[in-house]
Amino acid sequence: MIVSNILADIEQAAPNEVRQLLTGFIREALVDFLELDDIEEVTSNQSFADLGTDSMQATEFKLLLEKQLNCKLKTTVMFDYPTVELLVNFLATKVLEIQENQVAPVTSQNTDQADLLAIVALTGTYPEADNIEALWKNVVSGKQIVFEEAPGANGYGYGKIKPPQSQQVMEFLGLNKKRYNRLNRQEKLAYQVTADVLHNAGFGLKDLTSIVTGLYMGVSDFSDERREYLPIDASLPNKISFQLNLLGPSQVTNAFCSSVYVALHQAVVAIERGECDQALVGGVNTIIEEEFKQLAHHDKWRLFFSKNNCVNSFGANANGFARSEGAGMLLIKPLKQALADKDQVHAVVRGSAVYHGGRGFTINAPNAQGIKKVVWESLKRAKLSADDIDYIEAHGIGNSLADVAEIGAIEDAYASASEKADKTWQISSIKPTIGHPEYAAGMASLIKAVQAIRHQTIPGIAGLTTINPEIPEDSRLILQSQSRVWNTAGQPRRVALCSYAIGGVNAQIILEEYRPDQGTLPKNGQKNIEKLSIDGSSAEKSAGVSTNNTDHITDLVKEVLDLDVQNLDLHQPIMNYGFDSIKVMQLVRRANEKLGTQVKMGQVMRVNSFQEFLALYQPQEVAKPATVADTEQQAET
Repeated sequence: MIVSNILADIEQAAPNEVRQLLTGFIREALVDFLELDDIEEVTSNQSFADLGTDSMQATEFKLLLEKQLNCKLKTTVMFDYPTVELLVNFLATKVLEIQENQVAPVTSQNTDQADLLAIVALTGTYPEADNIEALWKNVVSGKQIVFEEAPGANGYGYGKIKPPQSQQVMEFLGLNKKRYNRLNRQEKLAYQVTADVLHNAGFGLKDLTSIVTGLYMGVSDFSDERREYLPIDASLPNKISFQLNLLGPSQVTNAFCSSVYVALHQAVVAIERGECDQALVGGVNTIIEEEFKQLAHHDKWRLFFSKNNCVNSFGANANGFARSEGAGMLLIKPLKQALADKDQVHAVVRGSAVYHGGRGFTINAPNAQGIKKVVWESLKRAKLSADDIDYIEAHGIGNSLADVAEIGAIEDAYASASEKADKTWQISSIKPTIGHPEYAAGMASLIKAVQAIRHQTIPGIAGLTTINPEIPEDSRLILQSQSRVWNTAGQPRRVALCSYAIGGVNAQIILEEYRPDQGTLPKNGQKNIEKLSIDGSSAEKSAGVSTNNTDHITDLVKEVLDLDVQNLDLHQPIMNYGFDSIKVMQLVRRANEKLGTQVKMGQVMRVNSFQEFLALYQPQEVAKPATVADTEQQAET
């Protein structure tokens, strides 16, 4: 066993030498512990899993660290910080609390709005909304869209948009009729929103040659109703950059539902790095009717599509989503430049983040840990507290389990980053208004959020009557059908747009109202978001497990999952043991039958560990389903 005087060495070392000492100590300890041949086998950025460390060894090494550093660590410390570099940073800042220049805590900071990026133009076309004004009108009216059944589509329908205005597009972009007619429908829509947003921003084609303009688009890899596909075909953004002679980055973002948010984040980073002066960000989603009909007869899609051909986000009657088409685009540039150019500033981008949550229950389901992390990261980048956000534009796919998991993760993330026990957040979703336009969904939500800031109104959720009964009655997230006036206590209005996607990519964008007289923003109270961790965010919920039910649950876990609870690391998530949502649903159903409990799958999808799962079976009152009237009254008080 390794013998070290690491604590004594740290006490005598200068603060800027601590990391080097810890790194050397941990590398040597791993070589000895894992019986490796040479210290060079352990690099700073190599994962412990790649070194062959299993869960039992991770627990034992944690005990070694506790003894050598005279501290108490979580059992999951090597999973939470899976490389030497990450572990050293955690130990230095959070355990040993070493104060050094490069280990500064994240605190609220003054931010000058002029240093942010501005949205100076935006456009979009969606079902029953040919422009952004029509879209906003539908949002505030509370109108829920229901699509007509498509002939031969097994009762399903989808939302269609009008054909592009060809003559205007050709004239503005300099496309001849022959060239334009060769474009497929997806390309025509992309050119239309590009022309519209450039026209709205006051740009002509000649103006773009002197400005480095990035182009970032959420779009599927291939969508051509004529099936004219070549393996060497260029991407849609590349084609537009070529045709318009755009100088700068040009790339596709294919993250399905999160595509536009991810594209906007990439554009923000590119401008901040000086890779471009400004950026076009958009999304296009088209549906080929014949393919839609084929999918409608596929058994798989019965799990996703709404038989009612509408979306009931967060409602008790949610039964799937309805697909729709859509296209939109915005233009961002530094606010200082926007003011110098005398542009109209619709909103400023205060912060953004993208994060994949790794393995979850399924590749289609929201990953609670990923959602929490992306919320915290975007708040940290924005230098804001959760209490500075009033309105959250959520995904709201219209699946009862997914909606509950999403709401639970968002509430956990915001509540743990809040300093006000009575703080609440208004939730809305664009999908009941327009359906789910997939790759272009984020653009519709951005238009809605910008319009909400402009009109000083927080939108309700169209069609919401009874809230999903699995959403707790005492939730700090307010869900209601009616829009309300958006009052603030002197601070700019701020909205967070949060999305997850099939495939697991989570993204959040924070928009802020532009205040010409704002200047440097005042400091806001802010928890140190860097201290938040996935495991720590809800530790209070799982402090103990009722012994009344422990034996029964232990037997069921052995029977259904073939796992011995006594030999498990209870701090690890259930899915880390190789079980998907089907197995876990079987376990939940059996446990409810045997124990007479009413634990919901939505609750299970929120938990971070096996321990929290077991804690769900403690005796507790079953909350009655909330009504919209209840939450509207809560919002008024």
